[in-house]
Amino acid sequence: MTTGSEEPRVEIGVGTSTLRSLGRRAPLAAVVRLLETADRAGVRYIDTADTYGAGSAERAISAAVRRSPALRASATPFRVITKIGYRTPDLPGPLRVLNQPAKKLVQRGEEHQAFDARSLTAAWAGSQRRLSPLQVHACCLHNPSQEVLEGGEALGTLRRLQTQGGFALVGVSIDDVDTVDLVSRLEGVGLVELPAEAWTGIAPEVRDRFLERGTEVVVNRVTALDRNPVAALRGLARSPHPPAVAVVGTRDPDHLVADAEAVRA
Repeated sequence: MTTGSEEPRVEIGVGTSTLRSLGRRAPLAAVVRLLETADRAGVRYIDTADTYGAGSAERAISAAVRRSPALRASATPFRVITKIGYRTPDLPGPLRVLNQPAKKLVQRGEEHQAFDARSLTAAWAGSQRRLSPLQVHACCLHNPSQEVLEGGEALGTLRRLQTQGGFALVGVSIDDVDTVDLVSRLEGVGLVELPAEAWTGIAPEVRDRFLERGTEVVVNRVTALDRNPVAALRGLARSPHPPAVAVVGTRDPDHLVADAEAVRA
């Protein structure tokens, strides 16, 4: 069920980067309310990563769906986008409380990312386990350098994992706008996630390559366009070349409904 009368030009995605952050951990009941609201509002995408809450965000998404009869019975499952590539501790059982402090220590080091085949395969196995039984729409390399992308091993590993049936699309999530042009030239990338400002300011020939290839474009940080998220989303929806998905980081169900309505107005 959706609350709007028109099909949106831009889909909304629930961002989870702060859902289980250290000191801001949302209780499971709040995650259930947020995702049930998303389901009723027709919000189909959830954006997460293995490093968000050191795996805790992925676990919370899965736990919320398993706990909620409404979400389990939904006719339209969520499309989950996750990201891997940062070294993220995943301690077992009662030691999980140490995951986030340990993550901060690990990611302060020079070797805070790992895009070799072995590391990515292990990272994906962890995400798949934490997100089960949800189906993953896309697994993305998380802020890879141009050198990593040009080397081919990381994307090759994701393609191999994709063929094993774990997820539908190989993706790349980037913060470095200089890398956007390179990503638009890479074969086999079905989804790209980038800041909203990067998409709206993208060179026409780069944008056209994404559109011609049918690449699913996901934008985040929409409030960089306008501090009012509703205004930012309306602007994206009315733009000549809107992205497929705009990720919003609200944890407030009412704000999420307003965001979903903004792209239908």
